[in-house]
Amino acid sequence: MEVAGFQPFDDHQRYSAGLLHRLAEKAQRVGAQGLITTEKDLVKLGPHADALALPLYGLRMRVETDEAFAGYIVDTVRSWSR
Repeated sequence: MEVAGFQPFDDHQRYSAGLLHRLAEKAQRVGAQGLITTEKDLVKLGPHADALALPLYGLRMRVETDEAFAGYIVDTVRSWSR
């Protein structure tokens, strides 16, 4: 896959059919073959997906931390309860 463009949105963006239509038109102009969003926003975009001329994909995301950071968080939380 090759990225054809990028359109950032605010956190908690409200999506409308009109906004998605404009986004899909812009994507088609640059030769995109689909739209990609986060899995979280895919839930919000789902009701409008049928109106899109392009397929809509959601990326599953996972947060990972190293052991030292996880230990720091646990130790900090434990210190609050003393």
